[in-house]
Amino acid sequence: MINLTAGNWENQVMRSRRKKDVWVVHFYKSNDGNSEAFSTEFKKTSENMDGILKFGGISCNENRVQCDKEGVQTFPQVIIYAPMPIPAIKWEGELNAKKIATSATHYVSNLSIEVTDDNMEGFLKENSAMPKVLLFTDKTEGTPLMLKGLSVEFENKLSFGIVRKSQFDVTNKFSVKKFPTIILLKTGDRKPNVYDGKLNYKDLFQFCNVFSEQFVYGGGSSADGAGVAPWLNEAVPEFFSKSSRDVCIGHDQTLCVILFTDSKPKQEVIDVLKDVRRAYDAKGERAVHFKFMWLNVESQSDWKAKFENEHMNEVYVFNPGRRKRYLKHEGVVTYNSLFGTLEKIVGGDGRFNMVKGNIVPEFST
Repeated sequence: MINLTAGNWENQVMRSRRKKDVWVVHFYKSNDGNSEAFSTEFKKTSENMDGILKFGGISCNENRVQCDKEGVQTFPQVIIYAPMPIPAIKWEGELNAKKIATSATHYVSNLSIEVTDDNMEGFLKENSAMPKVLLFTDKTEGTPLMLKGLSVEFENKLSFGIVRKSQFDVTNKFSVKKFPTIILLKTGDRKPNVYDGKLNYKDLFQFCNVFSEQFVYGGGSSADGAGVAPWLNEAVPEFFSKSSRDVCIGHDQTLCVILFTDSKPKQEVIDVLKDVRRAYDAKGERAVHFKFMWLNVESQSDWKAKFENEHMNEVYVFNPGRRKRYLKHEGVVTYNSLFGTLEKIVGGDGRFNMVKGNIVPEFST
């Protein structure tokens, strides 16, 4: 808890509020009759909530002008100072430190991201030099105060995300079996850094602080990556000129599973493609990986012609390697039929069994 004065008010409270911090301030006089007892409870609560909220006390015997400026007329008085530009909130209820702190937590900012199967690639690549902290949880909603507080404290230094147990692609990617689990991802590290300490703010702060203080090239504000490619936030993105390297062509040992259609696929079709990808990924490490996407034949006529596409909602498996090859999936696109096609292509030893070659279509702009 901070001992506030008129001299440090601007530097402590006002500057901090502009950085998204939340303050709980106890205004008191030495003879007000209630502050002495309340201060013990207030201090204990501040220790329990340290880092998530900021607590301070100011003597109005010694700082009368500052107290008058804050509109304090009766004592003791507690005021919650939410992040700017939210006005200060005078506490009107029972003088109970825990209840006051609980009310103040409603104003804690949340700079963490809900990471899903769809936006996982976008989250990981946005401002790629900045370390990422992921909390895997079996809670279906809500964000822990601990994570909110850390996301504010390490703004511009670390990116925080929360992953629900239902997001199978993300949990499988990082082999998470236990909930909650916290990992930190840093560019250049071969494996995630798994947090094995206690799940409280102070201990997790120390863990994160080690990585936040390490110099990284290209670090900066999380807003720097606001223009991240939108196709990185889609589980089954569109395949066209701008997205081609990210979703298909720029990956080694990867086959591109492309749905040819005249518009964005319906959700039930996307779900089939996602389920097939999940099932194949779950089979363990393979020499060949699959990326799933869709291509608009109305705007990409060269691809339609080169692949001899005649019907909508047809799937082609494309090898974008040095010798361009593809194989057409025969029949209706169902989970069983498409999964079977992929198994036949790679076989048991991972070799390509694709029959057509030298396909080099151009993208329309």
